[in-house]
Amino acid sequence: MEEKRQAYEEVYIKRVYKTPEKCQRYSNRIIGYCGINHFYREYIDVAVEILEEYRGYGYGYESLKKYFQVLHKYKCAVMKEVFILIEPDNIRSQKLFAKLGAQFERLDFYDLPQKKAEKYERTHLDLIDKDLESLASKLCVEPRCLLSRVLVYKVNI
Repeated sequence: MEEKRQAYEEVYIKRVYKTPEKCQRYSNRIIGYCGINHFYREYIDVAVEILEEYRGYGYGYESLKKYFQVLHKYKCAVMKEVFILIEPDNIRSQKLFAKLGAQFERLDFYDLPQKKAEKYERTHLDLIDKDLESLASKLCVEPRCLLSRVLVYKVNI
């Protein structure tokens, strides 16, 4: 199963992000990407993905740092802010973007109408662990709220 997941990650990264400026290379191997996931009117959604065996070595940090420098250089009057959407259980990304100066802005529903989100929360309470409880305490919200929402961080460029 693990080999299958790793193969999928490699194929996904190579297929979706073929341009070198969006890829991180290590020993002639593509190990991840960094780029704009979605471009909305009021913000852009930046994504970074590093193959699992290369995580924790600073590649994501270096990639995003350079990427934000490029965004700053080419920013226009319309795009002054970059918003990052992070899943509440993705502790590594929260730490990474905080290290890059991102500030927590708000919680937001992620592609779910409020009624469906509330139903999801009620039926998935078993997914709440100590990390979600700790984050909920820090944000002064009920832990169940984190099951159906994303964390929105803001980076000024």
